[in-house]
Amino acid sequence: MQAEATRFIEAGGGKVVGSVKHPLGAADFSSYLVQAQSSNAKAIVVINAGLDTSNALKQASEFRITRGGQILTSPGMTINSVTAMGLDVAQGLQFTVPFYWDRDADSRAWAKRYMEEVERRRADAGSTAAHYSAMTHYLKAVKEAGTDAGPAVMAKMRATPVNDFQMKNVTIREDGQADAAQLCGHRGRARPNRRASSTTTRSVRRSHRSRPTGRSRREAVLFVKAGK
Repeated sequence: MQAEATRFIEAGGGKVVGSVKHPLGAADFSSYLVQAQSSNAKAIVVINAGLDTSNALKQASEFRITRGGQILTSPGMTINSVTAMGLDVAQGLQFTVPFYWDRDADSRAWAKRYMEEVERRRADAGSTAAHYSAMTHYLKAVKEAGTDAGPAVMAKMRATPVNDFQMKNVTIREDGQADAAQLCGHRGRARPNRRASSTTTRSVRRSHRSRPTGRSRREAVLFVKAGK
């Protein structure tokens, strides 16, 4: 994830001025956060997941990092996570998500149907929307192809742009990936990300693709100096 984040940061004109790794399951992030805070980087990217993310961000809040003017972001964040940790901890945090239920009329209509059908569960999670969108696109392709044979269906899926409540005119690449617009979340709210050159956004857009596994994994805190 660190290598992927670095690649996007540099592609956006930013520079990684430092990094520090912590062991999985760390309880004390103070030394890592102090290093990041004293680096004078414009942005701090916390690359971890689960309880590590929650603990790191809670302690970052205690150090008042965002109130000091530095941008704090994490590729492992979701709207649900903001709700769980509370706005007092997430205040000033910036992150990107692939879906936000209250973005527009289409997303609100889908969320309303979803919550009515699935025992009124929250429809905030990007993974839920992504699975629904992908499966619907697949089933449409099967119908149009007149077969469920893999090559024919994939050809139809690539030839047909995805247009639904989440994605607008998105095409599937030859490698099977789909580059969709992301939303930039800030202070517990979400807004469309219209500035593709944003260092923070680029650092987290696709960093979830390659995630190491195992208890020996060491996770990173990047220090980022944004480009012009």
